[in-house]
Amino acid sequence: MSTEYKIQQVVYVISNKQQQIIPVQIVEKNVKSTVQGEEILYKVIAPNDENKSFELNSVDGEIYTSLEKVRAVLQKKVTDQINMIVNQASQIASEIFNVDEIANLSLLPKQGKKRGRPPNNSQLKNKPEAEIVDNPSDMTDESGKVVAKIKSVTWGDEQEG
Repeated sequence: MSTEYKIQQVVYVISNKQQQIIPVQIVEKNVKSTVQGEEILYKVIAPNDENKSFELNSVDGEIYTSLEKVRAVLQKKVTDQINMIVNQASQIASEIFNVDEIANLSLLPKQGKKRGRPPNNSQLKNKPEAEIVDNPSDMTDESGKVVAKIKSVTWGDEQEG
């Protein structure tokens, strides 16, 4: 079931093309009856061109009836994005530096793990191994510096005592 709008009602579009909220006003309601049933089509005007109306269903974006709903949707999207970025950083810190996220996003060493850098190669039975992601043949940037995305690092067996 589609949402019903009233003539002169203002609805808000979160644009998929631009980072903006566009208010549009409902100026026409057309009911199309066919053997498949009824379809309601709305025409709207945008603030930048009051004389030209267009179909609401042609708008490239999400439509909401209040700014409160728009705010809630945008806050959720931003919060989800921030959480994803923080979780990625936490996972990298945990895997590479042996730290866990603790109160107020403080990063401290994991309990029971030795603080500091990974062990020296001479202290290991096996040498560290890194798994490089992406194209290993393309490992230099414009300035000639060696660069690569590292998926994981294995530090070998336990340290010798």
